[in-house]
Amino acid sequence: MPRKPLKLRNSISAEHYRIIPVYDKEAWNIIAKLWNEQNNLLTERKFGNEPRDYLLFDGLTVSMFYGDVVKAFEKAKLPFRSPHKLRHAFLTAFYAATNESRFLARKVAGHNEERSMAIYSHIGEQIALEQTQKKQSQKKMKIV
Repeated sequence: MPRKPLKLRNSISAEHYRIIPVYDKEAWNIIAKLWNEQNNLLTERKFGNEPRDYLLFDGLTVSMFYGDVVKAFEKAKLPFRSPHKLRHAFLTAFYAATNESRFLARKVAGHNEERSMAIYSHIGEQIALEQTQKKQSQKKMKIV
């Protein structure tokens, strides 16, 4: 699969990287193994001198990825959501969990514009309000 720059970026470069936090130990070990394999291939110069030619998930196609996401939703008995929607759900929760840290939001989301990050704050506020309203509507009324 040909690589391309992130959305709204002119080139693939270190300054445009995104940081993805990995909390699951098993997932981390899989990623670490793949990274080490590609790093060894780079050291051997198997595919040339350019680090960008050594892909972490070499062989993964979009259809394979979507198929696995569909299966995960089916197994969890949840309605399907696209990976892009999952990204936004994660970022909204992450933004709230980090006390709306602008620095971390920029690093994880890859957003440089304040407007983009403000969306996650606004969505988080809406979710909190809806949860509060739901809790209040479930309370019993006092009989006087």
